Amino acid sequence: MSYIYKRAALPTDAIALEHERGKLVKALGADSDTVRALDAHRDALVSKAQGKEQGWTKGFAGKEKLQEALKNSKLTGKELAQYDPKALSTTQNLRALGSEFKPGKSWRPDNVVKKGWKNLGEGGGGYQGGTGMGRYMPLGGKTMTGMFALGDAKDAVNRSDPTGEGRSRTERTGYMLGGALGGTAGALGAKSMGRLGMAGLPVNLALSLGGMAAGYYAGGKLGKGVDYGASKAQGVEAGDYTRTQRAKIKRKLSSI
Repeated sequence: MSYIYKRAALPTDAIALEHERGKLVKALGADSDTVRALDAHRDALVSKAQGKEQGWTKGFAGKEKLQEALKNSKLTGKELAQYDPKALSTTQNLRALGSEFKPGKSWRPDNVVKKGWKNLGEGGGGYQGGTGMGRYMPLGGKTMTGMFALGDAKDAVNRSDPTGEGRSRTERTGYMLGGALGGTAGALGAKSMGRLGMAGLPVNLALSLGGMAAGYYAGGKLGKGVDYGASKAQGVEAGDYTRTQRAKIKRKLSSI
């Protein structure tokens, strides 16, 4: 059986392309020129799909050709951000990454959270749910954030603080919301992770967990302040059910 490699005739669907490759490997062997050409075609399709998904449109020819073309050019970080991260040097990728984080409208709190929520969808969840290195994480970023928030929500609805610290429901609710928003805002997208290479995944985890910790602190402090103000206005003890009941008992005993 003979096969003639025709790029235009090859399927563009990844699954169909893999089936075609399997037939060629059986017929010609994995090291045949035809199979290697098909692999190159598949890699190009994957790169273009990633580019479309992550927002870059140039650099498909490979690193060597691109670096030769860019040797005497002085592209800005914004211009470099249009190129495939794999075709750029570490310095070029850092410049491109820096251009994506310049202060502006994208730094508005609502836009940061929206972008972070989108980024969480690219940060894991297996092969189907994530992109780039995120595919090696069994749980997606949104799932992990939801799991943390669910645990915090269970603590928030209790009359008494499960930790024994006497935090009110308001403080615990602020703690929960702050952690969820902070973790979301700190998430990097697949495009940014790709520009950091092997460091992308640990940096993303550090930023997400760091954002969550900062959110927990800020949200808890805000909730505590609101509870203190409301409790003072009502003339009652601030804190959870256990703390307020103890305060009532102390007041009764002191009046005897």
